[in-house]
Amino acid sequence: MTAAAGNFVEVRDLHFAYGDNRVLRGLSLDVPRGKVVGILGTSGCGKSTLLKLIGGQLRPARGTIHVDGKTGLSGAGRTASDAALYAVAQESVRPYRVPGHQHTPEMERGIELASGFTPAVVFVPHLVPAVRGVVTTAYGSLAPGATTESLTSCLLETYAGRAFVRVLPPGEMADSKRTRGSNVVELQAVADARTGTAVVIGALDNLVKGAAGQAIQNFNLVHELNETAGLTSLAVYP
Repeated sequence: MTAAAGNFVEVRDLHFAYGDNRVLRGLSLDVPRGKVVGILGTSGCGKSTLLKLIGGQLRPARGTIHVDGKTGLSGAGRTASDAALYAVAQESVRPYRVPGHQHTPEMERGIELASGFTPAVVFVPHLVPAVRGVVTTAYGSLAPGATTESLTSCLLETYAGRAFVRVLPPGEMADSKRTRGSNVVELQAVADARTGTAVVIGALDNLVKGAAGQAIQNFNLVHELNETAGLTSLAVYP
């Protein structure tokens, strides 16, 4: 995922570098070889990856994309609170931080840099009675002629050769349980011709791909190590 260019390394597969607001995942950044490049921030739940690489198959409807997220209790961290107690959360599904969740501007900036249009993202996350796992469903306006097959082909082409991205074939549904303990993200795309809607669904383990495993993956890329180093074992606690 890196290519040497004189005294620089072109990094193509990172996510976000906060501070200078440069999006690195799917784009390019010349990093001086052997130099420390400030602080590399890694997206907490990887939600923007569900939207960024649909390419020409999505067209903005008044610039708005709707995103619905479901996340397990571990996403709230270890801080003691009633909302994070499993006894309270059991048999409960509830939204939180609506509007103004911290991931919303991250999504908008990522889509803008990757696609060239400036979207407005409506993001509604929900807390569900599970320990870990994130499933995010994104809805956008479908480009004329786009199909489930063409959306899936776009994802397959974009993520070809990526060690930790699993693009599902048409008809197969994403499931956070299949990603548990791993650095893998599952992606699924559906075209709803009746309503003219493109639906992109992603599932990952919030304690690995979002974001400790992703941080290790980014470290490997920056230091020209094997991208999968330290990420082939399952991490299943809690």
